[in-house]
Amino acid sequence: MKETIHISKKIKYSSNKLFKLQYNYTGFIIFDSNDNELFYKEVKKLYTCDINDLGFIIFTEIISLNDLKYKVFVIDITGNQIASVEVEALVETVTIGDDLRYYAFSTNHSKTEDGDSIFVIDLLEKKIALHYKKVPVFSVKSLTINNEKRILNVKTITDSIKEIEF
Repeated sequence: MKETIHISKKIKYSSNKLFKLQYNYTGFIIFDSNDNELFYKEVKKLYTCDINDLGFIIFTEIISLNDLKYKVFVIDITGNQIASVEVEALVETVTIGDDLRYYAFSTNHSKTEDGDSIFVIDLLEKKIALHYKKVPVFSVKSLTINNEKRILNVKTITDSIKEIEF
């Protein structure tokens, strides 16, 4: 096994526990269920990330803190980029559906059109399926996509659940 750069012990697992995402501010390593390293990805300024049951990763890279520019990436199990979108707002939470049709993220702290919003992006159609303005503004703890019903489950920091159709 090749030697890799040390990554901190921040860890997320896919919900089926087949993949482990170990990460810090400078990148991440993906492992399978036997703890074999699948790949390492260096990132300039990683902000938030998640992994789905197929090993696909969604993550946010800080482009400019002063201008609140962030870029959301979706990559496959080998590290190849599938999609990306740049926004002018702090991206607080990200998720990708297990069937790879949609990914979603929420933003905060910006007076731009992208700020204080929840986005669902259709990977197949390559377009925004939902742009939901959070009024009144609330912080999001987690997002879960129900593709079959086309519902986004939004868990707030107060642990209340909102269901948003898209």
